[in-house]
Amino acid sequence: MRFVTLLLLLISQSIGADAQAPKIDRIDVIEYGIYTADEQSCNRNAQGVLTCDRTNMRHAVMTLTIPAQHGIHFGFRFKIVGTPDGAPVEVTGITNFPPAGLKSPSASAPLRNYQYTSTVKIGEIGYTDYAFDDPWELVPGPWTVEIWADHRRLAVENFTIVQP
Repeated sequence: MRFVTLLLLLISQSIGADAQAPKIDRIDVIEYGIYTADEQSCNRNAQGVLTCDRTNMRHAVMTLTIPAQHGIHFGFRFKIVGTPDGAPVEVTGITNFPPAGLKSPSASAPLRNYQYTSTVKIGEIGYTDYAFDDPWELVPGPWTVEIWADHRRLAVENFTIVQP
């Protein structure tokens, strides 16, 4: 009888653990376009892309057409919908560049995209963007900004970068 009780206890604990595992249903895009932000602690990655911690993101204009100008930030705010509320989940942000890619002085081949991972809580608002920091990034054409989780693309915005 002890074995059965122990077995039932172990089964109920594993069912409870599965019930608490975060589940992402979808990602809702809240707003998109051009933003301003305060930047701090910036570093260049191996590809030569400048990455910065950003705070105080402010939505400037809702648009999918972005001028290729130094200092412009573009992207979107999003909300992860799922259960349980407040559970942390890992997401991957991907910015896909125009087909010819970007020609970083630090990279031997054109860059096709930029990727990062971040932890966001279910039910809270997240933010992803790309900022033009260097002249070699100012490439007109189609750019896509995506959010992936659980091997699924859950959010995408298609931007058109144009010469000002």
